[in-house]
Amino acid sequence: MKLLIITQKIDTEDPVLGFFHRWAEKLAAAFEDIHIICLQKGSVSLPRNITVWSLGKETKPSQIRYSAAFYKYIWSLRDRYDAVFVHMNPVYIVLGCLLWRMLRKPVFLWYNHAYGGFMAWAAAKAARSVFYTSPFSFTARFKHSQRMPAGIDTGLFRRDDRIRKEHRTLLYLGRVSPVKKVDVLVKAAGIAHQKGLAVFLNIVGGAETSHAAYFKQVKKLAEELLPPDTTAFPGAVPNYKTAEIYNRNEVCINLSPSGLFDKTILEAMACEMLVLVSSDAFREILPDVCLFAEDNAEDLAGKIMHLLQLPEEAKRAYGRTFRDYVATNHSLDRLIQELSARLGGQQPFTS
Repeated sequence: MKLLIITQKIDTEDPVLGFFHRWAEKLAAAFEDIHIICLQKGSVSLPRNITVWSLGKETKPSQIRYSAAFYKYIWSLRDRYDAVFVHMNPVYIVLGCLLWRMLRKPVFLWYNHAYGGFMAWAAAKAARSVFYTSPFSFTARFKHSQRMPAGIDTGLFRRDDRIRKEHRTLLYLGRVSPVKKVDVLVKAAGIAHQKGLAVFLNIVGGAETSHAAYFKQVKKLAEELLPPDTTAFPGAVPNYKTAEIYNRNEVCINLSPSGLFDKTILEAMACEMLVLVSSDAFREILPDVCLFAEDNAEDLAGKIMHLLQLPEEAKRAYGRTFRDYVATNHSLDRLIQELSARLGGQQPFTS
């Protein structure tokens, strides 16, 4: 079997999408050849049987040139792939489905957003199978949808005892944007300080240009509510470097809206971190002490104080339980086995 993958970006240095490079590396063991069409190509180091074709976002072409390049690749490569796997880009199924149907190429979609409009609906309808990880995903409603492991590299994301865990540190890792509600976390940290628990807040991530004003608001709020030198904004880091950050901090906090199954929390759990989330997607897997009311800084502050003041053995016990859950249910090896089987590849060797 030969596979065509369509995704947003292939770049080991990307702080958000860098994980997909590792997925591609692992999938290479299951297929004779893989061709990847991406919007943008960055730093890559892939097996010989993977070829990457960029639509050229690096040079900012027009939408017409994007589309022309897309059709050029899916047509010129038609004899070099047997199936199509589209990752989080439903528009490409809508654009290519008629040609792929004519060529008798089965199409598979990975879509995990809680929200989806006509484009996502149409792509899901045109796909042979749809994959998702959150039970609240827009695509979970379709009969031909299949829930999948999240694909956490448990070899990379694990507890490293060589790294000293810094006392009473809170971590937010990801894009800084209004939907991520980082301002609520800053308010909660401020409440914890007011109640006598000194915490250090690490906000690791950058903001897109459209959210630059919000990022400034978050920084200003931190200056107003938190004592000097108790907040850090180190910027975005590549995904493969985040394991060290998880290991240095005590509690990883995610404020994404209910329904989102943010993989940063699963990575933190694999590193045996304490976690706090508001999304209902985690309600089936986390104890109540790790769940807080959405948009409620007071409730979040209370949960932060409770977790940080647990006995060390209780913290370690939670960490081991979290690690076991991720390794059993959401490891990258398990994802690759299930994906390769459904996409028509061979079962790859897994470590």
